Amino acid sequence: MVTHASLKSYEERTLNTG
Repeated sequence: MVTHASLKSYEERTLNTG
């Protein structure tokens, strides 16, 4: 089960990597 926090972290990581 993916939590909102996990999703946010994943999104932030993706944006970080660009």
